[in-house]
Amino acid sequence: MHPHNAILQGECLDRIIIKNATLRVAPSLIVKVYTSATVWEFVDKVSRMCSLAPHFVQVKLSNSTVIRDTDYGKTLGEMGFKNYDIVTVSKLSSADAHE
Repeated sequence: MHPHNAILQGECLDRIIIKNATLRVAPSLIVKVYTSATVWEFVDKVSRMCSLAPHFVQVKLSNSTVIRDTDYGKTLGEMGFKNYDIVTVSKLSSADAHE
């Protein structure tokens, strides 16, 4: 299921900066997304770019909001994503991932 407004392409954000904190020495990434993409699609793709499964990462927005499972059905536009936002991706321990 996709939200109705996710069917439309939405605004293109071509400079979302992903701070990869999954390893000690990991490069930051710059991704291009549409505001109509769901949070789940974003978390899934970004976690795989960091060589992890989505349930083993924590995604934190620049305003310190942590993306939760309940946010996965929302679009990036609904979450307030803007160009040049910095999103931090960190690796969860296996115990944290099962909570």
